[in-house]
Amino acid sequence: MEPADRRIAPLGRAECDEAARLLAAAFRDNPLNRAVVRADGARRLRSNLAGTRASLAAIWPRATLLGARVQGRLCGVLVGVAPDALAGHAPPLLAQLRCVIGQGWGTALRWGRVHRELVALRPAEPHAYLDLLGVDAGSRGRGVGRQLLRAWLERVDAQGDASYLETDRKANVRFYERAGFRVLAEERIADTAVWRMWRPARGTRRRGG
Repeated sequence: MEPADRRIAPLGRAECDEAARLLAAAFRDNPLNRAVVRADGARRLRSNLAGTRASLAAIWPRATLLGARVQGRLCGVLVGVAPDALAGHAPPLLAQLRCVIGQGWGTALRWGRVHRELVALRPAEPHAYLDLLGVDAGSRGRGVGRQLLRAWLERVDAQGDASYLETDRKANVRFYERAGFRVLAEERIADTAVWRMWRPARGTRRRGG
């Protein structure tokens, strides 16, 4: 049962750095992160923070950022991108420079290759993209991720959109399957297993007017 005092709400620009810090820690030990950064946990955390800040700078304000808070403390973050906002946008130059400095040149190049491979594999059919979903270590197993995903998918379904994601954790596959996603393929990216998953559109696609 989800705590009555947990609140799911959009995050504003002033909260982006707080969100980046949570996401950097949440993804620190993921298989793809280990394969690309090739360093200890502290170094991976610094690299993640630099990369996540740059990523949020590139997609703000086109993305949907949802946060889960309990008694004001941020415990989970979801970053989703609508179909009409998926076209590539580079981070501002200053954010790019900070990213390279924070990650190191070799790591930044490897992440660039990973990003290009993943983008090339995305389905041609229009879809909303689940970019990131992270929960802090102390809140895992308490339904935070499920609640954030449900809130985002409600928005996606209201627009009549399909949705798509990638995950490098096999344990996550079943989590997303319970929300209606199915595995399209298992890929090898940076010598790491990555599952690409798709959820068909539900309802009728809204027309702009």
